[in-house]
Amino acid sequence: MSIEAASVIDPAPAPAPETPPGRWSGRRVVQVAAGFIALQLVVRGWIAANGYFWQDDFIAAGRAATTPLLSAEFVLYDHDGHFMPAGFLLTGLYTHLWPLQWWPMAVTLVLLQALASLAVWRLLRLLLGDRPVLLAPLLLYLFSPLTLTSYTWWMAALNSLPLQAGLAWVAADAITLLRTGRVRYAVSGTIVFALAMSAFEKSLVIPVVAFAVVALLLREAGDRTPLVSAALRGRYLWVGLVAVGAAWAWAYTSVVGSPAVGEDAAGTVPQAVGLVGNGVFRGLLPGLVGGPLGWAEEGHWAQPPSWLVMAASAIAALAVIWAVRRRQGAGTVWWLVAAYVAANVAALVAGRLTVMTPDILSLSLRYFADSTLVVAIGIALVARAPVRTDFRRREVLAPTERRDVAVVAAVAFLALCLWSTATYTRLWAESSTRDYLATAQASLARSADVPMLDQAVPSEIVWALAHPNNLASRVFGPIENRPEFARTTPDLRLLDASGRMTDGRVKPLRWIQDGPLLNCGHGVSGTGTTAVPLDGPLIPWDWTIQLNYLAGDDGVLDVALDRQAVRVPVAEGPNTVYVRVTGGGDTLHLTSATRGLAVCLDSGAAGTVELAGR
Repeated sequence: MSIEAASVIDPAPAPAPETPPGRWSGRRVVQVAAGFIALQLVVRGWIAANGYFWQDDFIAAGRAATTPLLSAEFVLYDHDGHFMPAGFLLTGLYTHLWPLQWWPMAVTLVLLQALASLAVWRLLRLLLGDRPVLLAPLLLYLFSPLTLTSYTWWMAALNSLPLQAGLAWVAADAITLLRTGRVRYAVSGTIVFALAMSAFEKSLVIPVVAFAVVALLLREAGDRTPLVSAALRGRYLWVGLVAVGAAWAWAYTSVVGSPAVGEDAAGTVPQAVGLVGNGVFRGLLPGLVGGPLGWAEEGHWAQPPSWLVMAASAIAALAVIWAVRRRQGAGTVWWLVAAYVAANVAALVAGRLTVMTPDILSLSLRYFADSTLVVAIGIALVARAPVRTDFRRREVLAPTERRDVAVVAAVAFLALCLWSTATYTRLWAESSTRDYLATAQASLARSADVPMLDQAVPSEIVWALAHPNNLASRVFGPIENRPEFARTTPDLRLLDASGRMTDGRVKPLRWIQDGPLLNCGHGVSGTGTTAVPLDGPLIPWDWTIQLNYLAGDDGVLDVALDRQAVRVPVAEGPNTVYVRVTGGGDTLHLTSATRGLAVCLDSGAAGTVELAGR
């Protein structure tokens, strides 16, 4: 039996009523909606132009420089529980073509946002037609600051924007398949879902939301078994989505395993309550009315004023109560929206809450970016629902007055959103990352002829917990005009906190003891190994060794603690060389790797590296 034959009740598009005097026509609604999208892209383009790489962006770029682009090691990488082969592939391609250049990312951010915004507009038109009420959920999605923080961070945007675009597109395809019965919408929906899944594991919610939308439309149309009808009439799409989801789940569990935090590291119930409370009441609700207005720490955390938190909570409660009293089925819609938000915060708690997690983590609004779209869909479904027949309508305002109130509310919402966006962008643009990277690249280019010991970059650039991805060799791996990062160098130099190249020195923890040979100290020659005692033991770690030596010729030494040796070039005459070795113990082991080479080691130290000016 065909899909059309299975249809009993067809949820038609929302009717486009005749345009009364003073009311916008469908054409005007289209023009205003297109104008809103254009304005959003202008604003988002300005934000992208003022943005820059941040944290995980350097991790992905560094891996692209050290790992084959099309290898499973690079593409199928477990990135802190995220499985995002499409994002890594795109980042790797850009890194190879334009190493550590921001403009390709900025352009891509705007293009991805345009794709998502157009997909959302398409979905809302299918739900509401070209009626003025369409502008309310569209305005919410386009300008709410809830979608802001996930947009500005490149790696987060590669998760969030494909999810938003995919959710809107697949839901729209599900509706069109329901209305037309054309299987091509099942095919296109399945393809888009596969692309979204390759960008973000959270895209698993797409089939659930699409099915819920179809079932709600059938229920609104009078179908007594909307779940069964939705399953039957969209079966070609659901089969495709389930197949893609199953294949992805196999790949995800093979690479990542369980995304949940282990029991030994999991946080406490009070922590979870704080995380959820902050996220919902100080993050999500203020964001739905244009907040948070203020931000902390370069814009990473929402910081809404108390009055906005209370006002947003009151507005949300009144909006839900009004809709439930006035519209048939509104209660079911809001319950489903609340369930989505609850599942969202539950996933946040399960995947991110450890004993070290601060309760302000949920104030990074990127965790609620997709919730904004789900709320917009909920508003559209309520707006198209029929008025309850048992509701006694009281005309408090005339139609023209209601229109004026709606316009004032839209302007106020847009003003709050733009204020929040401007304050966020100002703080985001104040990040020291751009200046550090520019200064460091110039410094490295001027010193490209001498090897350099590796070092960690400042935690503002890449967190120390991301080691070894926070090493300069990873961060600056994509660029060519730089010194080689090696485990030995005759010139100890460091990048300071601003990125300038400065002299370094070994901060001694242990000293090399005097050797037995007069005017030589410890002699290294032949094929034997010379044991050089330290004045105390070292714990197993990465240590920097300073060797002050006299060599009879150019050659190579092997230097080790209690682990693998490092091959160290030495130059004829009295010189100093610095070696990064891994291991512990109280003895250095030196072996000549060059036939006939004789070296005297008269002094030295083992410790860490610091700036020479300290």
